[in-house]
Amino acid sequence: MALKPCRECGKEVSTKAKTCPQCGVPHPTSQLDPGTKQALGCLALIIVVVVIVKIGSESSAPPTTNNASTATPNTARSSPTRKRSGSPTVPKQSSARSPTGCTSH
Repeated sequence: MALKPCRECGKEVSTKAKTCPQCGVPHPTSQLDPGTKQALGCLALIIVVVVIVKIGSESSAPPTTNNASTATPNTARSSPTRKRSGSPTVPKQSSARSPTGCTSH
């Protein structure tokens, strides 16, 4: 019968004990070996990195808008005023002017 310290209270307990007689913790001498601890640490790190990347990609994505839900009452109704075309109207130059913009007399 080998004795090991309890993982909770530190008292010497048999490796075959189901519970610690001092503190009552189940399986008092069972611990993860260093290789298992390292593997679990790496897995936790990978999960954290994936979550951070996922959150970062969602915040940098352009926001999507639904025109029907974001329309205000003023823009949703058709206006009785005349609609303008997309390009501004440029007045025509008179034929009396030269290309430099000076008038000749």
